[in-house]
Amino acid sequence: ETLKSGDLDSSHPPQRSTVSRVAMEAEESRETEKIPLLGDRALKTQKTWFTPLESADTDFDFSHNDKMVFYDHQSLLSYRAFMGFFSSIFVQRPVCLCVAYTLMTSLITGTCVAIFLPNARKLDIERFSYFSTFLKVFISFMLGIYMQQAFKRWWATVATFEKFLISVRQLMFLLRIHSIVPEMLDSTERYAIASCYVLLKEVHDVQKHIDIDKQEGEISDVLSWLIERNLLETDQKRHLLKLRKDASPLGCLTLTRSIWSWIGEIVTHLELLNGSALPPPMHVRMLILCQECISKIEELKMNIVIQVPFMYAHLLAFLVHMNNALIALTCGASIGSAFAEIRARSAAVEAATGRRHSHLTHELYGAVQAAGVQAVILLVEPMFFVGFLHIAHMLSYPFGDESYNLPTETFVGRLHMDLKLMAMNRKYFATVVKEQDIEQGTQVRAGADEDEDDDFD
Repeated sequence: ETLKSGDLDSSHPPQRSTVSRVAMEAEESRETEKIPLLGDRALKTQKTWFTPLESADTDFDFSHNDKMVFYDHQSLLSYRAFMGFFSSIFVQRPVCLCVAYTLMTSLITGTCVAIFLPNARKLDIERFSYFSTFLKVFISFMLGIYMQQAFKRWWATVATFEKFLISVRQLMFLLRIHSIVPEMLDSTERYAIASCYVLLKEVHDVQKHIDIDKQEGEISDVLSWLIERNLLETDQKRHLLKLRKDASPLGCLTLTRSIWSWIGEIVTHLELLNGSALPPPMHVRMLILCQECISKIEELKMNIVIQVPFMYAHLLAFLVHMNNALIALTCGASIGSAFAEIRARSAAVEAATGRRHSHLTHELYGAVQAAGVQAVILLVEPMFFVGFLHIAHMLSYPFGDESYNLPTETFVGRLHMDLKLMAMNRKYFATVVKEQDIEQGTQVRAGADEDEDDDFD
């Protein structure tokens, strides 16, 4: 095999609602210069607010489907952390909606208090503040525990997925260092890569809980894409789709396990080029690697399918949103009362003179300060609570199409690249060694002839 850049072009399966885009890019790639898998098109770099306009450095790397692959951790240690909001939690939809409805609730409450409540400036909300403070402390404690468990679950999912890819690399490495029949070697590599892409689609569908009919259409597109890349055959696609239909709705990661059953059948009957069987220790090691891949698939399924108990997740979410509603009502009432105070004090200041004027001005500034503090609390506290709740949700369900989800397509693309480079480097080294052996043999024979000539003389 030879490594061609054209073989690595468009090496990503179609994503949800991006099939036509991938097809267009593939058509363009055939008409223009071929680009490697991890080139500028597959792994694009995006300038952000972090980066000065005149600087050539970048702070974020994004994959072909706009998922974040890398961020500059050094920039987070400086003032530039204040400017990196475009992919932060503060611009996510749940957080923006939370800020919007708390502001709206507070505005309506404050207007009603300031206009319709008699003597609104005498309103005392201290009792509400006591309850709100207790609730905030309790929610902060519960959110901390929830975040910790969510991060452990996220790390376990990432480690399991990476160990699955590592096991595939190890299996292909062992197969290549032995003189395996080329047809068996090629089939094993094709099926292993195809299983990775199918796994991505299946875990995505399981996590998003997509409708079964829609799943069948999208998985069919992925299988067709794999056929175009010579990773699967048409009859295998029909067989897999039939299996998926028979296993629905209880089946989970059915297609991935089916492909690995094919790989297991090939590894069980491996043959060397000379017709002999593989040495038993190596054969056992390869079977163990296949079992490790299956076990990692099952672990991934467990991490995705088994959710946090609904009562726990619902209670925590309910408390967060109830606390935000209380903050909106409390801050709205406080701001309305403060504005009523400001209006009354302003009128009194205009009519007063001397020391009385100074005292009223002091009270006016106090009312303005109280309104400003309540406005800051209204913007910051609900945003933080919902932000941490959203982060915990994102960590618990890391697969998806958003920029903050795992760039799993890039990981599989790197695996595809590594396997092709492994084949190319092995062939290169074998060719170089063969040429060196020939050269050394020629030199040895020439030296032997010279020795014979000297002996004859």
